[in-house]
Amino acid sequence: YIKRDPRFKFIHQESENVPVDQIGEGAVNTARLSSVIHHTYPEAQDPHDPQSRQKVIEFLKSVYAVLAPGGRVVIYEDSYPEQPSPDYAPPAQIQASLQPELTERFLKLTPEQKYKYIVWNDWYWNLLYSGLYSMSMPYRYYTMEEWMKIFKDAGFKVIEKQYWGFRRTAYHGASTAFFVIEKPIQLEKS
Repeated sequence: YIKRDPRFKFIHQESENVPVDQIGEGAVNTARLSSVIHHTYPEAQDPHDPQSRQKVIEFLKSVYAVLAPGGRVVIYEDSYPEQPSPDYAPPAQIQASLQPELTERFLKLTPEQKYKYIVWNDWYWNLLYSGLYSMSMPYRYYTMEEWMKIFKDAGFKVIEKQYWGFRRTAYHGASTAFFVIEKPIQLEKS
C-alpha cells in the first residue's frame, strides 16, 4: 500500500475496531475490506464461539458507523458456499479469470477439509511467504451463508454476493467470496 497516495486516507490504530472518532460518523461513502475481517480479534480463536462471532459483528458495526446512509462496503474474504448456487455466479469478466477445475475439487471436500485448507493457505501466504510475522491469525473463516447472517446482524443489507472460488490472478490460492454490503438509507421496520 502506498501511503502517499492522495486518494486514500491512512489511519494508524491500536484497536481492532475502526476509529470512528478519527474518521467521523457517516463520513465514508465506500470502503473496501480485502481479506481483513478474518484477521480481527486474535484473542477469540474459535470462529463459531458466540464471543468470536460477536467480535466480528462489533468490528463491522464500527465500519457501519463511519458509513454515510447508503454507503457500501466491498468485501473479499476467504470463504465458500455451503451449497453452490447459480445465485452466487460472478459476471462473465470475472469467470474468465477463475480456475473452475480447482474450485470444483475444493467444493467436493468436507467442511472440515475446506476449513483446514483455508487455514493452511492463509498461514502460508501471510507468515511463511510474505514474512508478516506480527499478523493476527485467529483463523476466523465462515461460509458465505454465515457471512451474510453476520452482515445482517451488524445492520447491513447484502447487495451482491458472488463465489469466485480459485482465481488464476490471485496473489495466493484461496477460495474467495465477494460481497457488497450497504448501510440502509433508512432503517427497515421489523
